[in-house]
Amino acid sequence: MILVIAAILLSIIYIEVCRRLGLTIVGSRVGEDFLIWPQTGYPEELFKVTSGHSLFAIVNGRCVEDPRSMASDLTGTSLLGLEIATNRDIIGIALANLIRLHWKRASRSNHGLMLTSPLRHVNDAGEKPNMMVKSNVPLLRPQDLRLAIMASERLLILQPHNWALRRDHGMMLYYNREYGKAVQELSICMAFAPEEEAEILEPFVEKLHLMRLESSWKSLGHTGRL
Repeated sequence: MILVIAAILLSIIYIEVCRRLGLTIVGSRVGEDFLIWPQTGYPEELFKVTSGHSLFAIVNGRCVEDPRSMASDLTGTSLLGLEIATNRDIIGIALANLIRLHWKRASRSNHGLMLTSPLRHVNDAGEKPNMMVKSNVPLLRPQDLRLAIMASERLLILQPHNWALRRDHGMMLYYNREYGKAVQELSICMAFAPEEEAEILEPFVEKLHLMRLESSWKSLGHTGRL
């Protein structure tokens, strides 16, 4: 993941340097890779092999020649079908990769933990109805979790109506024990999400609301459960 982010940053630098030299470089996301190439009316020229490599491979590195990569299937014809990324798109791709990187680091000690794992537990028919999700909140690395939340906040500015992104942001706030903010974000998410997804979120948000009230109750010096 670190290599992917580094590759995107290098691509951004490459695009900007070439722009200042008067050469237009464009890019697009292909699978897990972000590829760049000179804008030309003859894309097939980019794939002509000279000295063992094509210009397209030289610019983008070994991922183009890796048979496991979607980039290895590209040709001059299919290149024309790719959607060129705008500056806004590139920022979004970089932020999304940062979220994944920091979440992976934050949850390193909880193998297999997913952002949406608590939603499955709450909706499990065998779950005790009075069980609060608070007892199931795993301990994560706080600094990496906070960095993931910060990247998510910035990506939401670019994609405010992306319900899946807002759901994941709300879940990260839940893991960070910011229950009030989590309720707010997940409630907004339910307004944009498909009906079946909103039905999954609803019981979790209700329990989260109770946890927020309980936290407020204890912050006032009261003891015991509400």
